[in-house]
Amino acid sequence: MGIFKKIGLFAAGFLVLSTAQAALHLELTQGMSAAIPIVITPFVNQTNNVPGNTTISQVISNDLQNSGQFAVTTSQKSANDVVTGQVKQVGSGRYEVSFQLVNLYAQANTTPTTNSTGSAPASNTPAPLLNLSFTANQPGLRALAHHISDLIYQKLTGVRGIFTTKIAYVLAQRYSNGSARYQLIVADQDGFNPQTLFSSGQPIMSPTWTPDGRELAYVSFEGHHAAIYIQNLATGGRSLVSRYPGMNNAPSFSPHGRRMALVLTLNGNPNIYVMDLATRKLTQITNDYSIDTEPTWSPDGNTLYFTSNRAGGPQIYKYDF
Repeated sequence: MGIFKKIGLFAAGFLVLSTAQAALHLELTQGMSAAIPIVITPFVNQTNNVPGNTTISQVISNDLQNSGQFAVTTSQKSANDVVTGQVKQVGSGRYEVSFQLVNLYAQANTTPTTNSTGSAPASNTPAPLLNLSFTANQPGLRALAHHISDLIYQKLTGVRGIFTTKIAYVLAQRYSNGSARYQLIVADQDGFNPQTLFSSGQPIMSPTWTPDGRELAYVSFEGHHAAIYIQNLATGGRSLVSRYPGMNNAPSFSPHGRRMALVLTLNGNPNIYVMDLATRKLTQITNDYSIDTEPTWSPDGNTLYFTSNRAGGPQIYKYDF
């Protein structure tokens, strides 16, 4: 009974995720009703030499639009902010990219500037919120565009952008002869540049990142038995973490990355365990006849949230360490 003293009902709800059966396609179906209207003008001298046969301004537009926080428009009359930029080749395959973010309703810059007649009129141009320049080679232009999106996003929302991050997903391909192929794929957050990390004729599920983003844990059914592996993105090397009889599911790293929550059926029922990744020592968190699954850590690592049907239907509970 000592275990259950630390467990409390947190909230009702149940999330069901289905595995995609086709190539990755990201589609924003609904944004915010108060999305920030913004204009992204074509950068001066840009060409379609960004990987993916696109331009820097188009990558930025797609990033901000797909975030749901922005409504990209072509009319400055309906926009709060405008992004302008320039691209200049500075060497063989190297480019200098400058951009400016201006709030159209910001106070105008009234610093006197001398014109050709010697007078010093006040400028009505608002001071830019951002005015930065970067140098990159041609293959790095797409990553630079994502970085610019991050800077714009954080400046206007106060929240760090995620456009330079990666996503992991499982691609399942089924063939007419009844066979199937499963691929664990890592790609840019917009689905570009997909790289296959692991491929199998048996299902793969539940990919989850280590906190430092250098490794992925996932469940593989190779050999017709569920097992949890951790795989390094840089080297491709992987290690077996859990292959107990029955279920080995739902890996979830603690915020510091030293522990992993997982679901095992060591006593016949799905229960939550925590593993010390250095010693592989297990600590049982739940012990009952219900289905306990989907463990998720709090940001400080002091609480685990999980789904359980112990009250008759799936609800979210928490366990305090």
